[in-house]
Amino acid sequence: MAVLLVAADARADTHGSVGVGSTTFVDTWNFGVWGGAALQFGKRWGVRGDVYTPQNFDAVIAETSATYQLASARPHLVITGFFGAGLAAPHPAATLDAGLSTQLEILKHGKIPIAIELLLSVHVVTDRAPLDTTITSVLGIDFAW
Repeated sequence: MAVLLVAADARADTHGSVGVGSTTFVDTWNFGVWGGAALQFGKRWGVRGDVYTPQNFDAVIAETSATYQLASARPHLVITGFFGAGLAAPHPAATLDAGLSTQLEILKHGKIPIAIELLLSVHVVTDRAPLDTTITSVLGIDFAW
């Protein structure tokens, strides 16, 4: 019985989202495509994965990050900070990233809210000297739970 109560409590505190949208590489004003997913365990900490590519699909940045929920009025508004690492291609290079994500629920379809995600992040490509820095902004649509 105690195991079921713990499992039910953990499930109630687990939240996630999956989304797609457009991205702007702010430093070059190049537009592109973004896809991402996030999972939050417990009250504050979680993980997310993001993929960014310019509109001509000639490069990609894929990153995994740890997240920390800064504020929320769940499920209507969630503000999360994140930091992590990943890879940039076609010339493989390690990246570091940090940023801020805001989800705003706009529609509730059944039990799954549909939200707008605004994301601003900084990516540092570590294989070059001086370090190559890219800033991205995202406007996406998420399915959140």
